[in-house]
Amino acid sequence: MSNGDDKRPDWWARVLAVVGIVLTLGLFLWDQVAADVRLEMSPWIRVHQWQHERTDKTHINLYAQPTFASTGRNARVEIIKDIRLCVKSLGNGDVLEFQANTCGAFSNKKPSETEVRYNLLSDAGPLVIAPGEERAPLVKFEPEHPQNKFFFAPGQYQVTLTAEREIAGKQLRKAVVLEALSADDIERMNAIQQNQRHIPLEVLQTLSDANNPCSG
Repeated sequence: MSNGDDKRPDWWARVLAVVGIVLTLGLFLWDQVAADVRLEMSPWIRVHQWQHERTDKTHINLYAQPTFASTGRNARVEIIKDIRLCVKSLGNGDVLEFQANTCGAFSNKKPSETEVRYNLLSDAGPLVIAPGEERAPLVKFEPEHPQNKFFFAPGQYQVTLTAEREIAGKQLRKAVVLEALSADDIERMNAIQQNQRHIPLEVLQTLSDANNPCSG
């Protein structure tokens, strides 16, 4: 009887050791799981295209403020890189691809002005998203290849944003449809010259999760 009592503590110690190892392994594996990241498009995109008055070079810029939100419950961070926009005309099907160029902020030159000015803050480098954190950079996008003509014309456009998750090795993607641009919108936008840094045209999205996003 006494021999059985002597063995019981050693048996319980082994059980507790196994349970401890399993819990430690489970916590380790949970900590290695990449955090989930949610992408939300900004409810607007600012469109700016103009022509250099001396060289006739065409400039086309887009400004958007997507939100990247970490929903992970562990201590892992995520790194967001290679943010791109793909714009497709829903009229003629033309596609123009943009890449992130800089990050900045909008400001009004004077409180009475309705137009805004873009102030550069940094290059569009990788974004580190901590657990439970949201990052919403204001990104300036430029075409991947030089353009010799205006892209935007009256009509409706679909915009697809893609971004790479470096830790998870996955891609985030969101496609929205913008409200239609009128002939007056295009005329006002094309009249802006190089020495005017105002971004005059704010286009609201009308439909989230658009069908058949372009490749980006």
